[in-house]
Amino acid sequence: TSGPGEDEHATQHLCSRSQVASHLLMSDPSPSVLVVGAGPAGLLLAAELERRDVPCLVIDALDAPQGWDRATVVHERSLEILEALGIAEPLIAEGVKTRGARFRSDGEILAELSLELTDSRYGFQLGVSEEVTETVLTDYLEAQGGAVTRGPCSTRPWRGGTTATTSSSHSSISRR
Repeated sequence: TSGPGEDEHATQHLCSRSQVASHLLMSDPSPSVLVVGAGPAGLLLAAELERRDVPCLVIDALDAPQGWDRATVVHERSLEILEALGIAEPLIAEGVKTRGARFRSDGEILAELSLELTDSRYGFQLGVSEEVTETVLTDYLEAQGGAVTRGPCSTRPWRGGTTATTSSSHSSISRR
């Protein structure tokens, strides 16, 4: 049961009952970390936790990844980190290297910026679809033993932990 006022603070997210059940059967039945959101940050966080043997449950508010982009640039430092994890090449193969930028106003060039002058071994920023980035990171998460759970559910803080409850079945998963 929930305490006073806890229902007002519930946050709506999506996760399917069967996917929650199958994920929990394949991993620790009591995941240590609940990651809400399967965008690039959530996917990479969960994959790195799984790689370090910290069991995670990743839930996302969508039935599938979005077909449109919220972010389309991967910066040099991010590429260095992804390279260290062995997953930069698939992104680079799909992306467009941007080596500079021009700033214009009323048709006049105000300034030019070379991205090749950074201290990174990558002298460019990478233009790549977020869908591609999420696909690469989802594959990396799965290679570490993790998975993304999608479909209706809610999460809320409860007594020093978090409870994720599927709305379709009213079953719940709790972790303190």
